[in-house]
Amino acid sequence: MGALIEKLLQTAPWTSLECTMGSAVNVPHVFRRLLSAEAVRDADVAYWQLDNVVVLQGRLFPSAVPLIAPIGLALVDCTVSKPARYRLAELLTEFALGEPHESIVDPGILSAAINIELHRQTGVVYSLLADEDARVRRDAIEILLRIDGEVDRLRNLAPLLGEDEDEGVRTLVRSRL
Repeated sequence: MGALIEKLLQTAPWTSLECTMGSAVNVPHVFRRLLSAEAVRDADVAYWQLDNVVVLQGRLFPSAVPLIAPIGLALVDCTVSKPARYRLAELLTEFALGEPHESIVDPGILSAAINIELHRQTGVVYSLLADEDARVRRDAIEILLRIDGEVDRLRNLAPLLGEDEDEGVRTLVRSRL
């Protein structure tokens, strides 16, 4: 799995992708740090360093697009720590819920690219509904609600999801499905 993630990170044109800091050249390095984080603090630091570069206050930059596939691969990798896994799910949720930054010349193209990449991760996101971390399960529901064509399928799962052990998951299911 690591080799696939690495290849995806190496093939993205980071130097030409827009982000809050100009060039996204450091994004792969920070992403690798998130993947290798074992402690909550390390995962949080790497998450915020990514979040403040590829998405800022819910506003997306083109540098978010090539991170979606590596995030999906990392989420199915059983070697990623629980803190890193949660933060990866959070990033994917930010991408699903975000809107293009106002500086983006053609926001429709960025929105379409994000939606296509998220749709490719649908199976991964469904697998997150069974995650041991309730925060990840809640993130999965939020993401699936934003993927075209998945709301009806998610509604079919509402009776099962409505029995989740976590009150936050049950509340989300009741209020959104």
